Amino acid sequence: MFKLLIERNLYDPSPAWLALGVILAPLSLLYTLIVCIKRLFAKPQKFKIPIISVGNLTLGGSGKTPLVRALFKEFNGEFKTCIILRGYGRKSRGLLEVALGGRILCDVEQSGDEAMEYALFLRGANVIVSEDRAAGILRAQTLGFELVILDDGFSKFNISKFDILLRPQSAPKLPFCLPFAAYRYPPFFYKFADFIPAPSDIAQSFKIVSAADLQSKLNGADEILNPADEISNFAADKISDSNLNRAADKISDLNLKTAEDKISSPKEASFERSRTILISAIAKPWRLERFLPLAKAHAFFPDHYDFKKEQILELLRREDAEHILCTAKDYVKLRDLSAEISVILLNLKLSENFIRKIQNYINQAMIK
Repeated sequence: MFKLLIERNLYDPSPAWLALGVILAPLSLLYTLIVCIKRLFAKPQKFKIPIISVGNLTLGGSGKTPLVRALFKEFNGEFKTCIILRGYGRKSRGLLEVALGGRILCDVEQSGDEAMEYALFLRGANVIVSEDRAAGILRAQTLGFELVILDDGFSKFNISKFDILLRPQSAPKLPFCLPFAAYRYPPFFYKFADFIPAPSDIAQSFKIVSAADLQSKLNGADEILNPADEISNFAADKISDSNLNRAADKISDLNLKTAEDKISSPKEASFERSRTILISAIAKPWRLERFLPLAKAHAFFPDHYDFKKEQILELLRREDAEHILCTAKDYVKLRDLSAEISVILLNLKLSENFIRKIQNYINQAMIK
């Protein structure tokens, strides 16, 4: 697809893309100037509750969503916490309460895929979508929340907050802003972060769970992403040892794995590669190349793509497949399909250093 081709070139430019630099580089410099002016003249508004922002300088795909989930799980027990985000790809406008106390108040078309992912996958989820984040924060205050987590909030220079900036595991090859390279904000903006997690601050692990098991956990209000769970408690994929080794090799080859990363090895088979297609609409979908050995075919779509039922069913027919492998973000849009689905779940474990940084900020913010 054209959008995916553009996205790939923004990160890893082809010779043809570099040739376009004569046109794109000046536009990039103009964009950078506008962003710098915007930040220079911003007047941050202070709110009565602590605000943690999780952001990045590049186009999506740096792990904001799983980190927001991890932060919510870490602090919601102590502080009544609300996640606020724009709600990219939604068909509604304005401020909308997506979930309160774990009760989902709208559908995915109204909320957008990321907001619904929080609503479905977090116990006791509190989620608000709003283009105007300040309005969302005020609403959270009115509802009695004690802590706000802004998903993709770095650009909100008009809000006083604790800025966590994530570095992508594979940085754009060119240090330019859009439209020449993948930076939304110039690389030197990293100096404005309050905290940039090191690889040792975030340990990752992956699991694969069937939609049936997932739904039973959702209905039972179990914690879905509990790192203590054994993979045998989840539906596992029917993969040979050689395929698992190939998957691990993929991670190493792509330099997508930190020392703490791991893919949980299944103990029992439950789906066959020959029946499976990997379908996803996330930013930088090539991040999923580590999972290609688990499926006979794959179909990648632009970020936030609105799947059409007929389109997905046609893909299954064309590939002679009966089973879909997808991410949690995709699952919220595919779960009503009459097809077998397994979901790739990413769990993060935060270091004591990371948790202490956030706790110190919250304590200081509550004193002021």
